Amino acid sequence: MILLSICIIWLLVLGFFLFALVRAFVYRKILDPARIVAGTDLPFATIVVPARNEERNIKRCIDSIVDQTYAREKYKLIVVNDNSEDNTESIIKEAAAKEDNIHLVNADPLPDGWTGKSHACWQAAAYLEGEYFCFMDADTKAEPRLLETAVSYAENNGIDLLSVNPFQEMRSITERIFLPGVFLAIAASMNFKKINDPGSREAVANGQFLLFKAKTYRALNGHEAVRKIIMEDIAFAQMVKQAGYKLMFIFGDDLILTRMYSGLEGIWEGFSKNISNIMNKPDPVAGSWMAVKSIILGVFPILLLIFYFSMYDAGDNYYTIMTALLSAGWFSMVVTGVSVLYAMKIPRRYLLALPAGLLLHAAITVSNIVKQKTGGKKWKGRTYK
Repeated sequence: MILLSICIIWLLVLGFFLFALVRAFVYRKILDPARIVAGTDLPFATIVVPARNEERNIKRCIDSIVDQTYAREKYKLIVVNDNSEDNTESIIKEAAAKEDNIHLVNADPLPDGWTGKSHACWQAAAYLEGEYFCFMDADTKAEPRLLETAVSYAENNGIDLLSVNPFQEMRSITERIFLPGVFLAIAASMNFKKINDPGSREAVANGQFLLFKAKTYRALNGHEAVRKIIMEDIAFAQMVKQAGYKLMFIFGDDLILTRMYSGLEGIWEGFSKNISNIMNKPDPVAGSWMAVKSIILGVFPILLLIFYFSMYDAGDNYYTIMTALLSAGWFSMVVTGVSVLYAMKIPRRYLLALPAGLLLHAAITVSNIVKQKTGGKKWKGRTYK
């Protein structure tokens, strides 16, 4: 009976998990360039890219922004070198020498009471022009119609802050083993219906692409208002909603992509600083429950299967019930896993690695909870309390 009880617990957790994933899929909005009719007279926009030690990414990012279909005279790019210790500055200078709408800003040393990214973005405040301000991360690559589609969508729908979630590139074996499970757990925590509902307090944004109406950004006092907050994107989303402005979180799989982390160390450092906030579970109890669910989903089905094959002396009825329950659970997991890997463009052979990603998600969540209590979050060579 103990084995049956464990199986029922697993199936209940799995059921709620799958329900959350289906809800996320149904209510997620997609920024599809094929469905957007771009205006013929789009407003001027300024794009800001903060860059710290981004020599591997910054050229690709700049080149993709230069290649936008947006009228060249209607936008400019400001790249902020945030006290980089590699060749980031020289790469930006080389690009700026070739294009007159690329401007390099060297950030001042990081002052007390600021996070690096917010300070770098705020260094560009004096150079911002136009009706829209767009903040992009240096590890992103924009497809040619990104800016045109995003600004048109924001204009047509009266959006004050449009956050576009990039398609996540996963190239290395490490990324393909661990990240699908991590992203799966995060997706199950998202309620996109509430996030995009002006009447709901729930608010999430992805700082890899934030498009503000200029007047909204200035009314909120820009990045100075979030200067102490590591998750400045979610803070902005909350501020926008609280002030009565319109927030939209949307997926841009065909318009922008990113490769966030290439190895396990980067995955750990990157997510352990903010995963509870990403999942909208900053409370330690709620975060701990998310970790427990990932452990149940990652460990229980394997243990149950092992014990199932050792049930030779179990009664026929008991054996039949366990067979039915395990078959239903495993079938649901396999179908979900194959669908997720297909959407992420990852070979199906990585299906067996999904439990590893779920367990890593649990470990990262626990680490994030501990860091919330003790301080000392590290990012880009800096430590924040």
